Amino acid sequence: MATGASTPDGGSTPTGASTSTSSSGTPAAASPAPDAAPAAPAHPFAHTAEEATSLMDDAINAKASDVMTCVDAARTRRKDAHAKIVLEIGIDQQGHLIAVKLPKGEKADKVLADCMMGVLRSAPFPESHAGVITIRKTFEDKAVYK
Repeated sequence: MATGASTPDGGSTPTGASTSTSSSGTPAAASPAPDAAPAAPAHPFAHTAEEATSLMDDAINAKASDVMTCVDAARTRRKDAHAKIVLEIGIDQQGHLIAVKLPKGEKADKVLADCMMGVLRSAPFPESHAGVITIRKTFEDKAVYK
């Protein structure tokens, strides 16, 4: 029964495993397996609630074009191209998106909430020790003054 090849330091490499050496003869870092899944987006760490809300805002803004697609579709459904859209977005302390909803008193829009969940699910929201963090995002047209 083969146990593997001998290495320069006298150890052995298990059968089926591979190692490579650099030009200096020292073992080189192993390359990832070809079928390895891509790394998940890194979650920055927020030390304060203010830092967490700022990092959440940055993560949402980084997906602005996709977010605005959801917002514009909601405005079309409301038949108001300038409708003010307010959303509450919640994450857990590991930085995972847990909910997107309209504030109390607003008419429910499941299509908008589902669209935003899909868009923001991969956003790199921050980890923190603050527990669940919810921010309110408002999307409204800005008046242009000439």
